[in-house]
Amino acid sequence: MWRIMGQIYYGNKEEFVVPGKKMFDKEKIVAFLNEEGIALGDVAKAVVRENGDSSDLHLKVLETIDLEKVLADAPLLRTVVVTGEKACVALCENLGAGKLKAGQSAEVQVAGRKVVLWRLVSSSRAYPLAFDKKVEIYRRAYRKIR
Repeated sequence: MWRIMGQIYYGNKEEFVVPGKKMFDKEKIVAFLNEEGIALGDVAKAVVRENGDSSDLHLKVLETIDLEKVLADAPLLRTVVVTGEKACVALCENLGAGKLKAGQSAEVQVAGRKVVLWRLVSSSRAYPLAFDKKVEIYRRAYRKIR
């Protein structure tokens, strides 16, 4: 994800990488998130990995976040972006919203408040889509969100 964000915002996929190391610069990422007004969190509060591996294919979401509480705690929040089908399906089911395809958005009502929900593709290197195509999907969404 940080390579995608670096490419979108700075034209440099290595923007958040610590030079000479295989790790991301947490302080730089936090400063970026604060500057852009972006918050991060998980959709799932409780999951079971049915195969014991990291693949979402065999991931069962038992409980999702309480988006009403999140909105109450974040009065300026107006857009929620989920990356990947599993997260989107779990959240949409929780909200009673329809199914979204990658790159699509929908306006939903949560606790009497309008929120735009976006579904983007997984940023994982394991997700079979070229980096440039992922960047373009994210770029289109972030242009509309700003």
